Amino acid sequence: MADEPPDPIPDQMFEAAATWLVRLREPLATPQDRADFAGWLAADARHPAAMDRAARLWGRLAEPAMALAAASRPAANPGQRTIRRPGWRPGWRHAGTWAAAAALLLAVAIGVVQGPALYDDLRADHRTPVGERRTVELADGSRLTLNTGTALAIDLAGDGRRVRLFRGEAFFDVAADPDRPFLVDTAAGSVRVVGTRFNVRLDGARAVVAVEEGRVVARGAGPDGAEVALARGQQVLLSADAPPVAAPLDGEQAGEWRSGRLVFFRTPLAEVTAELERYRGGRIVPLGNRLRALRVTGAFDTGRPDAALDVIAATLAVDLTRLPFGIVLLR
Repeated sequence: MADEPPDPIPDQMFEAAATWLVRLREPLATPQDRADFAGWLAADARHPAAMDRAARLWGRLAEPAMALAAASRPAANPGQRTIRRPGWRPGWRHAGTWAAAAALLLAVAIGVVQGPALYDDLRADHRTPVGERRTVELADGSRLTLNTGTALAIDLAGDGRRVRLFRGEAFFDVAADPDRPFLVDTAAGSVRVVGTRFNVRLDGARAVVAVEEGRVVARGAGPDGAEVALARGQQVLLSADAPPVAAPLDGEQAGEWRSGRLVFFRTPLAEVTAELERYRGGRIVPLGNRLRALRVTGAFDTGRPDAALDVIAATLAVDLTRLPFGIVLLR
């Protein structure tokens, strides 16, 4: 389109712009919120274009959002569950619900309008939908376990063995073969092994590699292509922003998700909801800086993310409202 910015806007930047749009339209937006927004806007030359794009999408969603607001009221949907904290003000539902609904529709639209997942699926040999895990046995004896929302391609032809991870997370149990190294390529960098057990999680332009057994060599996607060797119990963050540096493993074991558990210790709610989103459809939107910063400790079943949300909302004494399209509002 002619009015699109010439420079591509990363999905994460667009989502950040949409989040700012939501925050600034909240009835309780503060001067500090507006000051923080001004700082964000000035931090990157692409931020104004991302904000403009989010605002234009907001405008197109205004009419369906008002319909969603009406449909989301308790009287219209008796099965809807809401957990209320002390001091809850019903007036917000009348004054701000349509704006929140538009914001949430905007969040859904971000996932629908952006199309990289579809492109990944077309290129992938194996993929998992949201909320599912799958194990793949390779002809060389290696075993791959794909976590939720993962897509990858496999090439065992020739002298090497190569996997391209397009999105998501996978645990690799690689059969030893010194004559045929095993490579995992991602947008953030690559991993080379002979035979070992390790986990790779790709989040946009960053990947975390964690080793459970053996040794791996990880290479960043930066211009210098710096490498780092990892041993059992170590991990590394790969990105184009900084050279890779080995660090102790964060957690009991690499690929702890294979046990079907998510474990948090004093983790900010914003990070917890982002992790839970990986295991369910729709979006989880905590509103307000105070809420996003609340700490969560607990272990939750990856197969029951909505039950985890109920427990978290009750423990933190916050409002939880479920809307259509799998959207959950925390306030």
